[in-house]
Amino acid sequence: MMRGFPPALWWPWFGLVAGLVVLIGAVILYSNPAQARTWGIVILIASGLNFLIGMGGFVSGTLGIIGGALALSWRPPR
Repeated sequence: MMRGFPPALWWPWFGLVAGLVVLIGAVILYSNPAQARTWGIVILIASGLNFLIGMGGFVSGTLGIIGGALALSWRPPR
C-alpha cells in the first residue's frame, strides 16, 4: 500500500511555506534595504522552488521571480 509519506501531500504545504518565506523576505527587504542582495536571493530561490515544486501557481511564481530579480538589481541612491 502506501510506503512513507506520499509526495502529493507535501506539495501544497511547501507552496504555503515558500509563500510565507517570500512575504517575510519582502517585509525585511523593505525595512532593511542594506541587505537587498541577501533577501533578493532568498526570495528568488523560494519563488523558483514554489514555481517548480510547490504548486504555487504561474502568476505568483513569476511575480516572485521578478521581485527577487529586482531586489538583486537594486542599488542604493548615492
